[in-house]
Amino acid sequence: GERLVLLRDARQRDERVLQLVLVDWPALRRLLAERAGVSEDDLVPGRSAEGVALAGLPVSVLAGPPGLTAWSPLQTRLAFGWLAGLSGLAAVGYGLRRSLAEAERRARFAAAVSHELRTPLTTLRLYSDMLADGVITEEQARQEYLETIRSESARLASLVENVLLHARVERSSRTALQHVSLGELLDSIEPVLRRRADEAGRPLELLLEADRESELEVDRAAVERVLFNLVDNACKHSAGAEDPTLRLEVRRRGGFVDLQVSDQGPGIPRALGSAVFEAFRRGEAEEVPGAGLGLSLSRALARDLRGELSLVPTERGACFRLSLRVG
Repeated sequence: GERLVLLRDARQRDERVLQLVLVDWPALRRLLAERAGVSEDDLVPGRSAEGVALAGLPVSVLAGPPGLTAWSPLQTRLAFGWLAGLSGLAAVGYGLRRSLAEAERRARFAAAVSHELRTPLTTLRLYSDMLADGVITEEQARQEYLETIRSESARLASLVENVLLHARVERSSRTALQHVSLGELLDSIEPVLRRRADEAGRPLELLLEADRESELEVDRAAVERVLFNLVDNACKHSAGAEDPTLRLEVRRRGGFVDLQVSDQGPGIPRALGSAVFEAFRRGEAEEVPGAGLGLSLSRALARDLRGELSLVPTERGACFRLSLRVG
């Protein structure tokens, strides 16, 4: 009836006893239904073939799986604990991945710079020793050796400058910007670019389609380094071009002044795309000297100037655009 009888056989002080418990079944059924999220009619005494038997009571549940109930404070704390633990593991994994990537990047940097330093240093030492020991006596040969020493010294100085600027950019150390007119900027930079082009036997053509009085806020040394890297790359990677002319085009575009350096060489493979701006990416011309640092450094310097360096799609050759803000 209204009672649920629980009976068990037990032993107490070497005596056999029967333990009997009488349970108020309606009260227990209400409690079980509330905790399990089922109807009271779904709870029946005894073992039913249609239901699922409870583990600790002779009661069967005729309903399906219990419905979802509101979370208890303990469940909420456990959920937040698991979430915090998973977030911590994710943060540790991300930090470890970043550390490994940084270590690999530094290793590649050291290997690339060491390789590029070794070549000019070896040439400088060999040629200077031969000149100092009097091995080279013919004047023409001596002049050729001196020209080689000068070109290798310039290459070494350029590499060291790139490495120092790369370290500065890595430290996010910004330089002070100065107000300068476009004409003044070109007058100070053009001789340096033309000298590098002349060394490679390449004519440099300047096309100015912007007002020389346009005011720019830049760091002259940074702009010079970016354009020098672009001209230097053009000299090295387009050496066999039918048209050897290098072009520096200057145009006004809205609130920017664009300085484009282009050549008529083999160009950049379409599949490579913007990957050319990754540090130490050399493309397919591995025989061309360089650490693969110039374009990556140049883009970082351009953004440090609040501008941008981008690759311009062309049908022939390569073209890079340095965009500087006006004012």
